[in-house]
Amino acid sequence: MAKAKAKTKTPPTDYDGLYHKLFQRPAMVSQLIGGFVEPSLLADLDLDGMTMLDSKFHARTGQRRISDMVWRIPRGDGDHAYLVLLLEFQSTDERYMAVRMATYAVLLWQRVISRKELNAGGKLPPLLPVVLYNGGARWRAPERLAELVALPPESPLWRLQPNLAYHLIDIGAFSRTDLDTRDGLVPLWFRLENADDEDQLSEAYEALMGWFADHPGYSDEAEVFGDLLRALFTRLDPDMPVPGNPLETRNMLVERVEQWIADGKLAGRQEGLQEGLQKGEAAMLLRLLEGRFGALPDAVRQRVQAADLAMLQTWGMRILDAESLDGVFADRPA
Repeated sequence: MAKAKAKTKTPPTDYDGLYHKLFQRPAMVSQLIGGFVEPSLLADLDLDGMTMLDSKFHARTGQRRISDMVWRIPRGDGDHAYLVLLLEFQSTDERYMAVRMATYAVLLWQRVISRKELNAGGKLPPLLPVVLYNGGARWRAPERLAELVALPPESPLWRLQPNLAYHLIDIGAFSRTDLDTRDGLVPLWFRLENADDEDQLSEAYEALMGWFADHPGYSDEAEVFGDLLRALFTRLDPDMPVPGNPLETRNMLVERVEQWIADGKLAGRQEGLQEGLQKGEAAMLLRLLEGRFGALPDAVRQRVQAADLAMLQTWGMRILDAESLDGVFADRPA
């Protein structure tokens, strides 16, 4: 996998909650695991059949530990596996992450035993431990427990040491070329995270809006992405005002890209970028209208798809307080 240069960014604290909200959706976890874990590790796993479980574990001492997420994954043989997904948003890696992951693994297996949820033959279900990291520096912590144990290579004690490992997904380590070849919301978000300048940021945003336009039925994900985008743009420009809802966020981002075009930062790509933004905004507006007012007449769809960006933004803001379709589209005095 190609490596990108290290970034000097520190995600804001609200990223933690936003990422948790995003990856509480099976489709997003399936895209993450299916797109960024080696296929050999996923053999015989039905990612589409995943179900999210309670991630609170109680040790026999009574101490409670909380992992980020635990998903139960069906297997083709009728048994199941568990995905333990940890989201790390600190600025540097955690040296003893393998120990932490091993703790969650043991507690999860203890719960499986106590609830008699064992696989065929009374065996423990296999685990898929994954760490998703978006800190500024690249991850360098050992990914296997054995690398943390102080023993010489020739020691006979090695055969008695635990050796759990985890799969690392380091967002900043993926190159732009690598991410450009991948499809789905997750790689599109990674592209936004890794953007080095306004040009790359606007390209990724255009692709994201186009994806939503081509994939109806992701309104919940669109709302979370609106919050993530707002947080990302605020991080890049601390003086930028933060809107209070995802719709205003999209309008703000459109205005920002238009300003880049006006400033000549996107020379040579204005027409294509404008078309991409218009297509994305129209698709978003149609989904919002359907969610608020139900099935739309063909005339309304055609009117939205033919509108320019300014009109789409005007109609979009009216959704917030309109009581009917007429309230959205009625002409109003200047």
